[in-house]
Amino acid sequence: MADTKRSLQHVVPLSSRIQCVEWMEIDVTMNGEKGLCGRAVSHFPALFRSDNRRVNLNKARDWWSKRAATNAKIDEKKQLKYASSVRGTRQQFVVKAVRGRGRKLEAQWDWLYPLLLSEFERLRRAGVKFSARLVRDMATVLIEDSTHPIYIKGLIIKGVPFREKVTEQRIQDFLERFDIVYRRLKGNKQVSEEKQQHIDLAIAAHLGRLKRQFDDKTIDPNQIYNMDESHFVIDLDDGKTLDFQGAEEVKYRKIVSGREGITMCVLLKGGSNSKILCPMLIFKNVNSSHPIQGLPDAVDGVCYRSTPSAFINNVTMTQWLHDVRCWGPGGPFVGERILWMDNASGHSGQDVQVEAK
Repeated sequence: MADTKRSLQHVVPLSSRIQCVEWMEIDVTMNGEKGLCGRAVSHFPALFRSDNRRVNLNKARDWWSKRAATNAKIDEKKQLKYASSVRGTRQQFVVKAVRGRGRKLEAQWDWLYPLLLSEFERLRRAGVKFSARLVRDMATVLIEDSTHPIYIKGLIIKGVPFREKVTEQRIQDFLERFDIVYRRLKGNKQVSEEKQQHIDLAIAAHLGRLKRQFDDKTIDPNQIYNMDESHFVIDLDDGKTLDFQGAEEVKYRKIVSGREGITMCVLLKGGSNSKILCPMLIFKNVNSSHPIQGLPDAVDGVCYRSTPSAFINNVTMTQWLHDVRCWGPGGPFVGERILWMDNASGHSGQDVQVEAK
């Protein structure tokens, strides 16, 4: 075994490389390009530390030939920095190497990475909360659903199926190449603090009036029902999500809205036997079909209807009032009941009022 020690790769900080190239640009105007690299090696011995002068000269030539591309990459964004906290001590790591250094991607990853990045950006705009595990699952699905003539789930690479090569290390490489890191919520919330305070006060006032009516026996709690559609946006701030480094806004949320093609009507029963009753789903269907072909409405615990907009209307509301799964035998008309709902036209139209009375 050789006694010679293995030499370590010397990575020069970007700032030092820029300083050297700027010096070379000044020197070439005074002394010409002939012998430029040799003069740079002699002027910056701390940057060219190989015992082999040919290696040092090649390094200087490489910097000089790539100076335009280097400046363009540096101008893309500020120098990359990563922060971590270990045992209560915050540490910051500055990336020395120019973006793009390292091993070149194999052909299969060169195909997969752009597709995975496109899917990541699409779901990111939709507000999906990401994790490395979810990105890994996305990559696996892209491979399994691929119609590419070569890169499909049946591809075997060095005795290993392609999809099994999507390891944690591979996903980490993908995230690092595209500056995707874990981030906390940043930017304006979907619901401002002022709006949230207004909502809280309105709820408190409503509950106060309701309690006074309960106290003076104006309303029987056992007759109370409450229904509403689940159209709301929920700001989630329960941890971190994956996002691009330097992104000005980082958001993830849960949206339930008829605009996405489905609405859920929730029915709550009050009183001593309070519970959540059978919900009704409203699907988007131009013809308001019921049942929809291939989708029987025969599931215990939930019913469905359809409308052109996926929002409730007078016809759907009237049908819902008669659905046994929601109200039980006899519907809501077995005895006196009080149904709380908002003043949307689909809830309180003339047909609905007549039906309820």
